[in-house]
Amino acid sequence: MNLKDIIKKVLGTRKINPIKKGIEEVQKSIDKADDDEVIDTGAKIAYQSFENSTKNMTPDEKGEFAQEFANSLVNKEKIPQDVAVQFINSMIKEEEVANEYVIEVAKDLPDKKIVALVGTEEIPIEDRKELIEAVTDDEIRREQMEKINKEERKREEKCRKKEIEKLRKIYNNIYSENIGDSELAEKVEDIINKSEYLSEEDIQDFKTKIVARKIAYNVSKFGNSNLAYLSKILSVKDMKEVGIVDLAKKEYESLKEKRRTFSEEYITEMMEKHLQKGKKSDNQENKLHSTTYTHEDDNEK
Repeated sequence: MNLKDIIKKVLGTRKINPIKKGIEEVQKSIDKADDDEVIDTGAKIAYQSFENSTKNMTPDEKGEFAQEFANSLVNKEKIPQDVAVQFINSMIKEEEVANEYVIEVAKDLPDKKIVALVGTEEIPIEDRKELIEAVTDDEIRREQMEKINKEERKREEKCRKKEIEKLRKIYNNIYSENIGDSELAEKVEDIINKSEYLSEEDIQDFKTKIVARKIAYNVSKFGNSNLAYLSKILSVKDMKEVGIVDLAKKEYESLKEKRRTFSEEYITEMMEKHLQKGKKSDNQENKLHSTTYTHEDDNEK
C-alpha cells in the first residue's frame, strides 16, 4: 500500500468513525427510552452527534456527513425510520447543510415517510416536488403532486398581491405625495424589474392607471401633461392604444371632485371653529360685562 492509499484510508476512517459512534449512541438512547419517547429521543441524540462531529467542518463536509449519517439511520434495522425522518427534517433547517444532501437520502424512504416529509413547510417546494416524484405509488404521487401544485399557486397569488399592492400604493399617493415625474418613473420601473409574479396584464394595467392619474395631476397643477418622463413608464404608442386622453380626463374630473369636496369640508370645519371661538368670546364678554355691572351696582348702594 502506497502513501496515498494510506492517507486516503486514514481520512476515510476519521470520517466514518464519528458516524458509527453516532449511530451507536442513537441505538443506546432508544434502548433506554420509554416507548412513547423513542422517536424524539433518538432524533435528539442523532442531531447532537451531528453537531459534535461537524464543528470544524466546511459546509460541504457537513453536507456529506449529514447525508451519510442520515443514510445510516435509514438502513439501521433496529432504529425506527421516523428517527431518520426527524433527523432529515432537522438537517433541512440547518443553514450550513444544503438540502440536496439529505433529500437524496429521503428518496429511499417508504412512500408514507416521504409523504410525511413533504408536509414539512421548511422544505422548499421544488425539493418537495423532487421527493414526490420518488413516491412509488402512482395514485399517492398524483394526489400529493396536486396538493403541492395547489399550494404553489396559492403562494404565488399571495406574492402577486403583495407586488400589486406596491403599484397600487404609488397610484393612490400620486396626489398626496406630489412625486416628480422622473422619480415616479424610477419607482415604477424598480418595482416591475424586481417583480417575479406580476403578469403582463397587471403591469400594463397599473402603468396605464398611474400615467393617467399623473397626467391629470400635472395638468391641474402645471397646466401641461409633461409626457417626456411619463413616456418612460408607458410609451406614446401604448398611450394611444389604451386611450390615455379619455382616462386622464376621468382622473381629472375625479381630482376636481376631490378638491371640491375637500374645500367644502374645509370651509365647513373652519366656519364651525370660528363660530365656536365667537361663541366663547361672546360668553367671556357677557361674563365681564355682568361682573362690571355688579361692581357698579354695589358702589351705587
